Amino acid sequence: MADRPTRILVPVARPDEAEPLLRLATALLGGQAGRVIALGVVEVPDSPAYSQAAARARELRRRLQAVCAEIPDAGRVEVRSAVRVSRRAWQGIRRVALQEQVDLVVLGWAGEVFGTTLAAVVREPPADLAIVRGTLPGRPLRRLLLAVRGGPQAELAFRWAAALAEALNLQVTVLNVRPRGQSLQERARAEHVFAGVARLAERRPRFS
Repeated sequence: MADRPTRILVPVARPDEAEPLLRLATALLGGQAGRVIALGVVEVPDSPAYSQAAARARELRRRLQAVCAEIPDAGRVEVRSAVRVSRRAWQGIRRVALQEQVDLVVLGWAGEVFGTTLAAVVREPPADLAIVRGTLPGRPLRRLLLAVRGGPQAELAFRWAAALAEALNLQVTVLNVRPRGQSLQERARAEHVFAGVARLAERRPRFS
């Protein structure tokens, strides 16, 4: 679990999905040097169709390269594209994530992830995952709500929120979410984690 990622993979099925996810990924780098890879995935379940996928892969690569060229990098971020043909899209994504040794995979989610359920994706992730649900607005963002339950990922979520706040000039509100039915031990552990997050937030002018 990296404090702040330096190598981020952004899988996309269609080039028109890529730009907002790539901008989000570069913001998560928090101004530090790093690499963002836009991965186009062509799923071909049947072996005979592999040869037919070559033209689709070339067109996808061309369009992704054009999108990557439009992402501002301030000279510190390498934004590049790659395309993979795979019988199962998620397995291809996972393989690339491991080969590239990425710290984070940014995934758009609309009920399923490349034909795979979210539960299956998070069961055996190749790296930290950032799940993006819905369409990112075209207008500038102003406020971010960070809901943390006190689990092991709370501090990581805070660091990502801090990177976004810095890059996008956001005001962040931290909300402690406590599910019903927690045992005293679970509640104490969650409160301990949240107290650490709250101390970090106190030192950040953009957090409340």
